[in-house]
Order: sequence, then C-alpha cells, then structure tokens
Amino acid sequence: GAKQSLGKDLLEDFRKAGSDLMDRLIHDFEREILLAENFASREDPMETVYHRTTADMIHKTLKTLESIKK
Repeated sequence: GAKQSLGKDLLEDFRKAGSDLMDRLIHDFEREILLAENFASREDPMETVYHRTTADMIHKTLKTLESIKK
C-alpha cells in the first residue's frame, strides 16, 4: 500500500540526505530539550510534554539514521 512505499521512500531519502540531515536533527533535538527544560521550570506541563515528545521523536529518527549508515 501507500504507507509501505512511503516508508521505503523515506529510508531512501534518509540515505540521500546523509550527514546534513543528521546535523540538522541533532540541532533540533538539542533545541527541543532546552525548550522542554524551560517550560518545565515555568511549570507548564502541556508545553513541557510537547517538547519532550518532539525531542523523543527526533531521537528515534536519529537512531534510525545511525542504523542505516552502518
């Protein structure tokens, strides 16, 4: 189905984008962590969990990219 081909295309796109994509994602991950910490210190649970979740998704993507590179 469409979902499967999207997944394959995404993996191919990951391979093509390579280290530039990883650098950008690492930067975004660090930004999301800082935002989560900032909102946590302001005791804003909604924004804290949003930014933690976004950081977690980026982290999982980075792990996928690492596994592809090997």
